[in-house]
Amino acid sequence: MNVPESVQVVSGENIETWRQILSRALFRVLIVMGGIAVVAASFTAISDGRAERISIYVGMYVVLLIVAFLPKIPYQVQIGTFMVLSLTFATFNLIQYGLNAESVLFFLTATFIAALFLGKRGGYVSIVIVLVALAVVMYLFVTGRVVVLLSSLVRSADLGGWVTTGVVFLMLSLTVVLCLNYMFDRLQAALTRSQTLAVELESERAQLETRVAERTAQLARQSAQLETAAQVAREAADIQDVDLLLENTARLVADRFSFYNVGIFMKDETGRSLVLRAASSAGGQHLLARGYRLQLSQRSIVTRVANRGSSHISLDVGVDADYLADAELPETRSEIALPLRIHGVTIGVVDVQSVQPGAFDQQDAAVLQTLADQIAVAISNTRLYQQAQESVEAMRRAYGEVSQQAWIKLLRVTSDLKARYDPNDELTNEIEWRSQVQRALQDERTEQEGKALVVPIRIRDQVVGFLDAHKPVDDQTWTPEQTALMETLTEQLGVALENARLYQDTRQRAAREQLAGAVTARMRESLDMEIVLRTAAQELRQALGVSELNIRLATPEEEVSS
Repeated sequence: MNVPESVQVVSGENIETWRQILSRALFRVLIVMGGIAVVAASFTAISDGRAERISIYVGMYVVLLIVAFLPKIPYQVQIGTFMVLSLTFATFNLIQYGLNAESVLFFLTATFIAALFLGKRGGYVSIVIVLVALAVVMYLFVTGRVVVLLSSLVRSADLGGWVTTGVVFLMLSLTVVLCLNYMFDRLQAALTRSQTLAVELESERAQLETRVAERTAQLARQSAQLETAAQVAREAADIQDVDLLLENTARLVADRFSFYNVGIFMKDETGRSLVLRAASSAGGQHLLARGYRLQLSQRSIVTRVANRGSSHISLDVGVDADYLADAELPETRSEIALPLRIHGVTIGVVDVQSVQPGAFDQQDAAVLQTLADQIAVAISNTRLYQQAQESVEAMRRAYGEVSQQAWIKLLRVTSDLKARYDPNDELTNEIEWRSQVQRALQDERTEQEGKALVVPIRIRDQVVGFLDAHKPVDDQTWTPEQTALMETLTEQLGVALENARLYQDTRQRAAREQLAGAVTARMRESLDMEIVLRTAAQELRQALGVSELNIRLATPEEEVSS
C-alpha cells in the first residue's frame, strides 16, 4: 500500500538516512575546522620545537579529506575513519602530554560519535577501545617507559590519577551511550508506532473511500430507481392503454437498470392463472408470442408472490426450490418478483431477472416495490379510464339512437321541414334529388359538383338532412376554404336544430303535463263516479279536439260477451 507523503513517517530506514545526512554535515564542519586545527597545531609544534608533528597532522587531515570526498562511500566507513583518527589523536596527545582534558575530550567525542552513528553496539565497542588505550598508556607511564613534561609528571605517574580519569571517562561515556540509546530506542518505538498508525490510517482511509464509493454508487442506483418510478408514473398518466403501458414499463425498467429480463404477469378473468402481458428481452418476447401463462397451482417464484402477496428475492436461482427454469431465459442467475396490488388485492406480478448472482437486496426490493405500486395504480387508473370511456360511448350511442328515433318521428310528422333562399330564382321550384345529393347522404360526406355543394347535416353522428348550396353562374367554383366554412356552419346548424328539437320536446312535454294536471284537477273536484266520468270525457274531448269520446266501465267477461 502506498502511504501518501502527507502521512508518511520515519521508519528504521529513515533513521539511517538521518545518520547519513548528519555524517555529511559533520564532515563538512570537520573539513573546515580541521584545516584551522592543523594550522594552529602546526604553529604550536614549531613553537615547541617539534616540527616533525606537522606531517602527522597533515597526514590525518588528508585522510579526512579523502574519506569526506570519496564518492559513494558508506557513512559507516566515514564515521569509522573519523573515530580511528580521533582515538589516534587522543592517544598520541595522551602520550605526549600525559593526562589532560583534551585527550579525554577526544575519547568522549569518539565514543559519542560511535554511539550516535553506529548504535548501541558501536558505542560499547568504542568504550572498550578507549579503556584499552587508557590501560596501555597508563602502563607505559607507570612503568616509566614513557616520560612526560615535568608539569604533567606528577599526575601522569600517579596510578590513582589514571584510575580516576578512567572512572570519570567510563561514567561519562556510559551516560552518553545509555542516554543516546534510550533516546533512539524510544524514538524507534515511536516511529514504528507512528508508521503503524499511519498504515492503519491509510487503510481506514482506503476503506472509507471504498465505503463512500459504494454508498455513492448505491445512492446513484436508488436515485435512478426512484427516477424511473417517477418516469413510469409520468408516462402512465399519458398512456390510456394497459398493454402499451405494460410494454413501455418493462422496457423502461430493463433499460435503466440493465436487467436481463423484466416480465409483467397479470391474472386472467378466472383468477386462477397468470398471463405474461409484457417482456423486455428477446426470450421474453418469444414467451409472450406463445401466450405464456402460469397456473397459480404451479410452483414458481412468480406464482408464490401472486399467492402470498409479498415480494420474493432469489439470490441464486440454482438453489431456489421455487425457481421455474425456462429455455428462453437460460442466463438467469438471480431473480426478484414483486406483487402488483390494488386495494390489497394482487392483480399481477412484476418479475425481474439478472445475469449476476446476488444482484438484489432489500433496498432494491423496497424501491422496486414502490415502482410496482406505481404500475398497479397506473393500471387501475387506465382501467377506470377505459371503463369510463366505454360508459360514455355507450351513453353517447344510446342518446344518439334516441335522438335519431326522435328525428325520424319528427320528420314523419313534418315531412316538408325545409328552408330555401333563392332571391334570383336561379334554381328550379323543387329541390332536385340529384345523384350528388344521394351520394352525399349515402357516403355521409360533402359532395361538390360544378357550382353545387352538398353538405350533410349531422346530429350526433346521424345524418338528418343536407344543405344544398349553389354559386352564381358567373362565379368561380368552391374553394377549400369556402367548403370548410360551409361544413363548419353546417355543424353549427345541426347543433342548433338539435337544441330546437329538444326545446320543442320540452315544451310539448310541459304542455302535456300541464294538460294532464288540469284534467286531473277537474276530475278530482267531485267524488260522484258519474260526474267524474262525465267530467273526464268532456275534458279529454276538448283537450284532444275529437268530436266524440266515450268512457265505459265494464268487466272483461262483459266485453267478451258483448
